[in-house]
Amino acid sequence: MNYRSLKNSAKDSLACTNLDSRHLTVMFALCTYMVLIPMELLTNFFNTQANGLSDLSSLDKRGTYLMLSIAVVTISSIVIQLWGTGYTHYSMNLSRNKNTAFKNFYYGFQHFGKVLGVLLLQFFYIWLYTFLVVMIGILPLLRAPIVLYILALVAASFAYYTNYVAIYVLYDNPTMPLLEVMRHTRKLTKHHRLELFLLDLHFFWYYLLVLAISMPVALFSSGIMPSGLLVGIIVYCITVGISLLLDAHALPYIHTTKANAYNWLVDIQKKGENPPEEPYIPIA
Repeated sequence: MNYRSLKNSAKDSLACTNLDSRHLTVMFALCTYMVLIPMELLTNFFNTQANGLSDLSSLDKRGTYLMLSIAVVTISSIVIQLWGTGYTHYSMNLSRNKNTAFKNFYYGFQHFGKVLGVLLLQFFYIWLYTFLVVMIGILPLLRAPIVLYILALVAASFAYYTNYVAIYVLYDNPTMPLLEVMRHTRKLTKHHRLELFLLDLHFFWYYLLVLAISMPVALFSSGIMPSGLLVGIIVYCITVGISLLLDAHALPYIHTTKANAYNWLVDIQKKGENPPEEPYIPIA
């Protein structure tokens, strides 16, 4: 996999797009935060209320607040994941020099059942691989938990990169049954998991910046920072502002490069030969 060519191809696609990718990405990110921020504030409220009820007579009420918090987190996670697949759809169109529009972001909701099914299967496979490794190694490695943690991380990573392009496969094959989508995904990524992992490492700088930017929100949500509506608004406004600047410039480039990697995998599978020197380059 020629990473430089994948990146250069992404830059060319972004230069030829019919709409400014930065503007669409900012709109996408703003819609994401419109869901995420209220959900985070609501979760923080429920957790604060639950933590304030420590006496035995309030156990039922405390349990209710905790269940509400879990429900909010679950619903927001599903919505954000579905919305995120829309950006995958958008980046696929970019990588193939197709017309792009804001409606591309609705993909996950337009194909709700299948997209949710693929996301759940991806999560299931990651959980299954990790669970099996932990169960097999828990007794011999009981006195070396760090080794067990490392093995679990390797198993989870193996499962993640095995099913790395499942959403892309679904995009190309919308009528394909879910299990066939996963089977075809594993066929595409076979012998290329390490290359996909190294591709992600090329964007490690972005993930580190996201982690650093999101730290104040994590501290606020966990209750380490002072709670309160005003503090929450200040924390989120600063975080969102910096995130929008970062995402507007980085997300289109990163996701279009990943879409090019998928196009390259499809291309070499169709040819049925060893990977060529140059990856798939979209033709206008």
